[in-house]
Amino acid sequence: MVTAQVEDSMSPLERKEQLQQKANQLRKERDRLNDEARAHAEERDTYNAKVRGLVNEANEHKKRRDELNEGVRRQKEVRDEANRIADEAMKVADAMRRDRMPDGAANVNVTRLKKEARQLEYQQMTSVMTPAKERALIERLQEIGKLLREKEKVLRADPELKSSMEKAEQLKEKAEKEHAKVAELAEKAQGEHDAMIKLYKESDKLRKVADKLQEKFVVSKMEADKIHKAYIEYVNQIHEIEDSLGGGGGRVGAGDQKKAEAAADEVYERFKKGEKLSTEDLLTLQKAGLL
Repeated sequence: MVTAQVEDSMSPLERKEQLQQKANQLRKERDRLNDEARAHAEERDTYNAKVRGLVNEANEHKKRRDELNEGVRRQKEVRDEANRIADEAMKVADAMRRDRMPDGAANVNVTRLKKEARQLEYQQMTSVMTPAKERALIERLQEIGKLLREKEKVLRADPELKSSMEKAEQLKEKAEKEHAKVAELAEKAQGEHDAMIKLYKESDKLRKVADKLQEKFVVSKMEADKIHKAYIEYVNQIHEIEDSLGGGGGRVGAGDQKKAEAAADEVYERFKKGEKLSTEDLLTLQKAGLL
C-alpha cells in the first residue's frame, strides 16, 4: 500500500507541492491501469461474443442431429416392417418354388445371380486383367446367363409361381431401399454431431482465453483502485494543508469506507494467491468500489 508521507521539516507549501507531485504520479498510474483494465475487458467481451456465436451454432447442429436421430428411429420401424413383409412373401415363394420347380432350377436365386452379373460386368469394364482371368470372367457371365434363361423358361410355364417370386423380389428391393434411407439419415445425423462437437471444442478454447482476460482485468482493476486509494490519501493531505492555510476544501472518505477497503484488500490478496472468489467476496469488492 502506497502511503502519503512527506518530511515534517518542510513548510506547508513545500509539503503541498511534493504531495501534489506524488498525487499526479499516482493519478497517471491509476489511469494507465484503468486503461489496461478496459482493454482487457473489451478483448474479453470480444472473445465471449465469439463463444456465444459458436455455442449458438453448435446448438443448431445439435437440434438438427436430434431431429435426424428421431428420423432414423422412425425409418428403422418402416424398414423393419418392410423386411417382415418381404420375408413372409419370400417364404411363400420359396415354398412354391420347391414344390413346383425342378431341383436344379429351384436352387437358382435370380436376384443373387443378377447382382453377381452386374459386379462382373463392372469389373470387366474397370479392371486390367490377364487373358486367363478375363476368359474365366466371361465364362462365368455366360453361365449366369444360361441359368437365368433356364429359370425364366420354367417361370414362364408357371405364371403363378413367377408372380409370387417377382412379388417377393420387389418387396425385398423395397426393404433394401428403406434400409438405405436409414443409413442416409444416420450419416447425416453423424455429420451434424461431428460439427457440433467441433464447435463446442472451439468455444471451450476461446472461453479459456476469455477467462484469462477476465483474470487480467480483475488484477489491473484492483491495482488501479489501490493506487486510487493512495491518490485520495494524498489529496486529503493536500486539502488538510489548504484548510490550515485557509484555502477551504474537504476530505474524501470515512470510517465505513476504510473498513470496506480493508476487507477488499484482504480479498485481493487471496485472489493473488490463486484462490477462487466467492459471491460474497465479489460483493465485498463491489462495496469497496473496486468492481
